[in-house]
Amino acid sequence: MLDSSANQLDFEALNGIEEVAELIRDKQVDENLRLKCGEFLLLLIGHVNGRDRPPQFGLTLDPEQRLTALHIQARRVLESLDLY
Repeated sequence: MLDSSANQLDFEALNGIEEVAELIRDKQVDENLRLKCGEFLLLLIGHVNGRDRPPQFGLTLDPEQRLTALHIQARRVLESLDLY
């Protein structure tokens, strides 16, 4: 999606960020789906921030380690949200 302007426009038109955020906040949604949504938002934030500078997330890690780090960060996002 991040490499396609058309997909980005569709995502925006469909209020994609809000929809993903709702899924993350809804504790009745499957935990794995909530984690994937958290990972997606972290990647999206990294992509947006990376426009001005090289990406920093997991730069020195191999692909498997990057996925593990992303999963850990997404879990932290969910845990933080679940406190409220």
